[in-house]
Amino acid sequence: MMGSPKINFRCPRPLLRARAIVVGILIGLAAAGCGKGKVFDLPRGAGTVMIITEPQGAIIAFDGSVRGRTYEKQPIVLKGITHGWHTIKATLPGHVPRVEEVRIDGSETEIRIPLSRDTFGRLSVVVDPPGAEVFIDSRYHGMAEPGKDIDSLAFGEHTLWLRLKGFQSEKRTITVERQFHRAYRLRMRVVQ
Repeated sequence: MMGSPKINFRCPRPLLRARAIVVGILIGLAAAGCGKGKVFDLPRGAGTVMIITEPQGAIIAFDGSVRGRTYEKQPIVLKGITHGWHTIKATLPGHVPRVEEVRIDGSETEIRIPLSRDTFGRLSVVVDPPGAEVFIDSRYHGMAEPGKDIDSLAFGEHTLWLRLKGFQSEKRTITVERQFHRAYRLRMRVVQ
């Protein structure tokens, strides 16, 4: 009785090399952060990062590693930080923890991280075109050029009102939530 013929599947060496190159490129892209929506570029060089929080005394974790507390006369100074994207987390008792994704490009970078009280909420208003006056519950909070950060708002619903000469005033009901930083982006319409 005759057995079935043996089939030998051999992959040619050039195909193996090409497959290894493709796998290497994919691993490199993943390591560079391309899977996170970051622009692909290899970090070149290193720099010094100075981190300050407002208020001071926050515990700073840089890329997941605790580096100390921030103080006005002695901020956190990190040397030899490679250029590229990094994550900074600031925590201070009685305040909402904040996580920032920052890109380090230069030889010296100063990063200021504002922290809001735990009992109040925080929001950002970004307006197009810039220069609109920002009111919340009839209280003036300054100009949005193009953005304005607003702290110390009680949780719940508020009325946001924007005013800019030559444009229709905008009035919206907004919600301030505990431990959540919300950004409102508004486009104002020209008066006709």
